[in-house]
Amino acid sequence: IDILWKALMEKGPLFNIPCILSFCSYKTNDTYTQKDGLLSHWRGYGLDGGYAVVLNFSEMIKGFKKECEDFRYAISGTGDVNYECDTLSKQHDLFNHLSRITTFASNFYNYRVYGSDEPPVDGKDIESLAHCLVLFKHQGFEEEQEYRFFVFAYDDEEVAKKIIPLDAINKPFKKIKFRLRRGTSVPYVELFETNQTQQLLPIERIVVGSHKDKEKRAESLNIYL
Repeated sequence: IDILWKALMEKGPLFNIPCILSFCSYKTNDTYTQKDGLLSHWRGYGLDGGYAVVLNFSEMIKGFKKECEDFRYAISGTGDVNYECDTLSKQHDLFNHLSRITTFASNFYNYRVYGSDEPPVDGKDIESLAHCLVLFKHQGFEEEQEYRFFVFAYDDEEVAKKIIPLDAINKPFKKIKFRLRRGTSVPYVELFETNQTQQLLPIERIVVGSHKDKEKRAESLNIYL
């Protein structure tokens, strides 16, 4: 998948920036995990104690759907991350995406190696490739049980205006912003906006991580909220 993506990039930029919003979900009936999360997650992400924000899943889906209705994105989608490609059932949403890019990859290989006709790049091929890039992950991370929201935002409005679908003409572009991370400029977009106002996130509760000052942190958090 990575090789195919790089090969497509050689044909020219897709004029969009991929942005991923990822959450860990707990598909278990274990009450302790549901209440406090996994110890491995706290060790990996809760440096110096940290905090875990618990969000209402159905409301997050509604908010993301509204976001995509109100703004222009090249590609958008959501889904559970899949950690086992070999056992993917035909009923799984990713199966069709994987089958599509497998066919395209075969045609692209024949073009590159054997000089056959260059396969056309269809928008559906790019969309399927994007889904597979975002929603497949190494099985070593299966414990995380991620759920991801993703958008591919246009980074060239003039070019985008020539290729966007007609139903998106009256939608505003989402402004791409930048932040520094370890000395590198990282692009991002702010989600959950409606008519230039920020939607309130459906926060159900916040878990304060283990720390010698946990009680003080909880008290400070209550004051802040």
